[in-house]
Amino acid sequence: MSDARSSPTSSPTNSAPDSFESRRSTLWAASGYLVIVGVLFHRLLLGEVLSPAANLWVDAPFRSELREDFTPYLNGIQGDVWRAIEPWHIYQYRAAREGRFPLWNPHAFCGFPFHANGQSAMLSPFHWIYFAVDPKWAAGPMAALKLWLAGFATFWLGRRLSLVPLGAFLSGAAFMLCAFNVRWLLWPLASAAVWLPVLLVAFDVLIERMSWRNFAVAGLAATALQLMGHPETQFHVGVLSGLYVLVRVGLRKEKFGTKTGRVLICLAVHGMGVVGAAVSLWPFAEQLLESADWHEPRRLIARELPVEGLLGAVAPDHYGRPRAGRFYQGPQNYVEAGLYIGLMPLALASVSLVRLVIEPRRTRARPAGDAILIFGLWVLLCGIIVLSVPGIAVVMARLPLFSKADNLRLLLGVQFGGAMLAGAAWTQLTHESNRLGVWTTFSALAAVAAGIAFLLLGAEPVGIYSHRDGLFQLWTDPTVPAPLEHHSLRTLVSFLFAAVGVFWFWLWRRSLRHSAEPRSRAAAGEWPRRILSLRGRPVGLLVLLTVGDLLWVAYDFNPVVPSRVVFPDPPQEFRRLTESLGDGRLVATGEILSPNLAMVYGFRDLRGYDFPLDAYWAKLFQRLSWNPGMPLVPRHQTNPCVYPAFQSLCDKCCVRFLVTNPRGNANQSSSELAVCPLPGDSRNLHSAWIRVDRRSDAAEGAVYENPTAYPRAYFAEQVTAAALETALDAVLDLTHDFRKESFVREPIAELGEATAALASAEATIEHDAAEDVRIQTRSAAAGLLVLSDRYDAGWRVAIDGQPAEALRANCLFRGVVVPAGEHVVRWTYRPASFVWGSVISVATLGALLLIVVVQRKSSPRGGLADSAVT
Repeated sequence: MSDARSSPTSSPTNSAPDSFESRRSTLWAASGYLVIVGVLFHRLLLGEVLSPAANLWVDAPFRSELREDFTPYLNGIQGDVWRAIEPWHIYQYRAAREGRFPLWNPHAFCGFPFHANGQSAMLSPFHWIYFAVDPKWAAGPMAALKLWLAGFATFWLGRRLSLVPLGAFLSGAAFMLCAFNVRWLLWPLASAAVWLPVLLVAFDVLIERMSWRNFAVAGLAATALQLMGHPETQFHVGVLSGLYVLVRVGLRKEKFGTKTGRVLICLAVHGMGVVGAAVSLWPFAEQLLESADWHEPRRLIARELPVEGLLGAVAPDHYGRPRAGRFYQGPQNYVEAGLYIGLMPLALASVSLVRLVIEPRRTRARPAGDAILIFGLWVLLCGIIVLSVPGIAVVMARLPLFSKADNLRLLLGVQFGGAMLAGAAWTQLTHESNRLGVWTTFSALAAVAAGIAFLLLGAEPVGIYSHRDGLFQLWTDPTVPAPLEHHSLRTLVSFLFAAVGVFWFWLWRRSLRHSAEPRSRAAAGEWPRRILSLRGRPVGLLVLLTVGDLLWVAYDFNPVVPSRVVFPDPPQEFRRLTESLGDGRLVATGEILSPNLAMVYGFRDLRGYDFPLDAYWAKLFQRLSWNPGMPLVPRHQTNPCVYPAFQSLCDKCCVRFLVTNPRGNANQSSSELAVCPLPGDSRNLHSAWIRVDRRSDAAEGAVYENPTAYPRAYFAEQVTAAALETALDAVLDLTHDFRKESFVREPIAELGEATAALASAEATIEHDAAEDVRIQTRSAAAGLLVLSDRYDAGWRVAIDGQPAEALRANCLFRGVVVPAGEHVVRWTYRPASFVWGSVISVATLGALLLIVVVQRKSSPRGGLADSAVT
């Protein structure tokens, strides 16, 4: 690749200013963002941790052990974090301490791929630390790092696009604390989202100077994106970066062939990112292509932001404020109300868009004009998709990958584009020859910001709200409710802020028209100079007030709590229960003992919270009317008795205990839980579940033992070749016994007719690790050994050290034909997609790093100053 640095081809109005070469503004920006995250997470310095796991104490069985009021630490909108994401990180940490790389999760769905789960995100650069440090203590610092990186990378991109330092800093602050990043902060979505400006900077450097070193650096950035752990957001970030490349290259004054070459090279960078992340993407893709999520059109259900959701852009707590104990009350999911980037950035972004529409040529000719054009188009396209403009849903449904993704999350593009437009508007306003429009704008914004600060600092106008507590108390005392809790009042305030924004914009436009007239220019420009005699100081004050407003909003969504609150030791009854399970499983109704807590407390659960779900397991849960992906067992399936289909599933999945809340059951004080009679049979011939817990308070959950659960490993007396649907029917048929007759897809020549000799065959699990299960068998005849664990093509089986054929038994489980006699059957999980993906990733990353090192020795030292556009 040749050096394409040529100043004549770039617009002089959009080249980075000389001030960018000064390290001073960069250092101040980095320090400023560090102060912001320090203020937001200052309680981490007091020994607390970042986690919403206090909600664990709301449900049984932990509620019975509650000795203090944890209400101040509750955050109901982050249920996914403590139910799934934090358990995944804990499992990763514990597996590393055992000296293994966790590929399989034995604690959910009769087993589930762990590394191939698209959201376990073990190899995300933000999660590498979890291999060595307890996530409870590492999550807070890593969250702070995410936000700092989002702010600083956005600042860096803004300076490359000719934004003035203060405007670029405002853009960085607006993006780092925008609703998308703050509300998804502990999810892998935020990991991919905060990488967006980093990727854009890498592409911008590559577009400016096509060199092998810049290509390799961009390839490493693209690889990091694909490792972040949320495939949908990774895809959307990739699409947004592609849109940036197209417009950025299109604005260069070059020949069409040269532009095409630059675009193709940037496309190759994305290809290198996918190849470099093969260790993660290949196993995930293998699972996805076999899943219900890929084959069923569930994703095509309309997903758009209702028009009333736009209120979230001007009123961040309009749809609920977690710290005030108000659960989300907005349209669809709470993130759909996450449009807030601050009132002043929102107003400035509106200025950019309006000016782009009214006078596009003059706007682009001014400083930061390219930024306004690029991100104006960005916001327009993302807004059309998010709001589902008529006809767009049909188009998206026909586009590859878009049809399978939740495109509502392109809200990220709206917020990042809005943040960049705000900094660009700031830049153009401060370069206007007529200062009247500038200072009129800032004066109106100062009034709005002062009003917000007045409310936050504890003033108590009659009828506004009933709390005197100031901002300091709001940050230091979690028990302080948030002001403006009343729904209708928040709505009114939201519209007032929007009206003020429209009013100051009108004043600004009017002042520009008046200033164009020679007669009124002097008179119009006189009063702002007298009022704003401090010159630049009010500008900095506005930035501080904006940051304060964003911090106030962000503080509510990510609870910092005492470490004792997070995943405490289990209650005594719970410990006895897990000790009694052996190699069996447990299930609970509703959200008692929420799914994936099994990973934290070391037992196996029939439920789970993982993705993507195998197509046959999804069909199973649909037949039971459970929610696919996170099957919460409805309590009515065990109240007043256990339904036959549910009983059959529990038997065949080796479920030995049921934890349920028997409130409303007329027999809740009974020592037994009966099985409902089969249709057409008034007799109940199935053994009842026996209550085994010692608590007298049924409200805290009752524990029942299943006397008819299958052993986890057993021989089948007869094997029949049948379609998978037939076997799935038998899973839910209480009258069918898999120990008498099991099903496989193809006939097995080694097995003859049914033999009673296998009824006395023995199968004992001697070693039971996540990716390695060893079974000692003894049988008088060859037979099918069934292990009641989820079938997956990545499992390999050997008999006495010799490879054997792994079979899908009874649609859901694993099976192998074992000869007569005594044998050791060993199941190991080592999918080829992981092995080959690792080889490809190591080779690709090694090549990219080698290019960076070799090219660095033969080129000037890189840095922020060297990356400026000349």
